[in-house]
Amino acid sequence: MKNEIVGELALVTGAGTGIGKAIAVRLAQLGCDVVLVGRTASKLEATAAEVRATGREAFPMACDLTDADAIERLVADVEREHGRLDVLVNNAGTVIIAAIYLLACLNVCIGLISCCGTYFAETFGAATGTGTASTAGGATCTGTASATAEKGPLSRLSYPAWAAAFAIFSCFVSNFGLDAILTFSVPLLNALYPVSILLVVMGMAHEACDRHPLVWPWAVGVTTVVSVVTSVRDAFFAGVALPLDALPLADVGLGWVLPAACAAVVGVAVSVARPGDR
Repeated sequence: MKNEIVGELALVTGAGTGIGKAIAVRLAQLGCDVVLVGRTASKLEATAAEVRATGREAFPMACDLTDADAIERLVADVEREHGRLDVLVNNAGTVIIAAIYLLACLNVCIGLISCCGTYFAETFGAATGTGTASTAGGATCTGTASATAEKGPLSRLSYPAWAAAFAIFSCFVSNFGLDAILTFSVPLLNALYPVSILLVVMGMAHEACDRHPLVWPWAVGVTTVVSVVTSVRDAFFAGVALPLDALPLADVGLGWVLPAACAAVVGVAVSVARPGDR
């Protein structure tokens, strides 16, 4: 993705912790100087230290964003000291917004835990079957057999047990903190989303794709390489230019579309030329 914000001045509210802090540091990595706004000066100074470690300037300004007069003073201070503002990230929220986010996240978490618990309980649960056998005397016996032993100890876990396990695991991971989770998850998601989107699109057109089976490995393989390379660059070498940045739609995170389309064409051609490889 092309970096077009080098040297610009960004203002991030709620920059003392969590998402606001992560956004401020990321903007600095991309070349912005950052005005840090939040309630607690000590937390803003901690964020400012991380911003300055990237080589950019940080300007912490403590402000209560629920106070209209304080906001007016903040705007006046920014205008007087800097004379401009190029990027605004209004990350700080009120109690109502926090409650909405809480309910939304709770809804998603319950859904994910329920789905995962159901899937694993059905996949690894004990399978039973019935069968009949004749004895030497001509009597017929009917019995029920269980596949629990064959599936191992996991087959003894019920849905509530699986759901509880996922909930406990989620609570454990959450204690690493939002910053650590975002540092790991954002590059991972950036690598996974293009492949996921491609698989959804190809799945919707699976009849056409299945007529040329080599389309699948070609398109998915090339998309995976492009998305992983870009994500590694964004995670560890922010600001480094890649030839992939020159691709159409790269500036909106869709630079993988053209390589995927070209790979699909190659997959069709190879499938037609080498039918024995299907």
